[in-house]
Amino acid sequence: LAVSLAIKGKRVLIIDADLRHATLSDYVGHNKIGLTDYLSLRADAPNILPTPLMGYENLFVVPVGTESDNSIEFFENERLQTLLDHYRQQFDYILIDCPPMNIIADSLIIEQLADQIMIVLRVGVTNKNTIRELENRSNKKDISLIINSVSDLKQRYYYYKA
Repeated sequence: LAVSLAIKGKRVLIIDADLRHATLSDYVGHNKIGLTDYLSLRADAPNILPTPLMGYENLFVVPVGTESDNSIEFFENERLQTLLDHYRQQFDYILIDCPPMNIIADSLIIEQLADQIMIVLRVGVTNKNTIRELENRSNKKDISLIINSVSDLKQRYYYYKA
């Protein structure tokens, strides 16, 4: 999604907020000052400059930063909102990569700051009860479900609107 938006000329920022796995940070090779450093008062917003993603002119990443075990405490303070307000002036889209919402509370806290929620569901992995839980929460905010790992053997197109 971020790459598609960047290719269309939109300035896109991805914030890696999956503090336990930091998959995005590992993927793009950023192991430097990042989100945790800002949220734990070890760095100011200007010091965690978004790093351009090589090969994409308009795509930037804020890595996780220094490892820490106190993620819930990080997200419960006002600094994340301040950081988002700071970046909203510079970017057309800000995507926050979070851990699975049914496993870790971080996503539930970050959700309160989001304009839109997109949840990736994996065929054969996501439990049906999780989908029911999402449906119950959808009254609070708009939730988009993205389904991946669909076998292309079925060759069918489905559309469902709740």
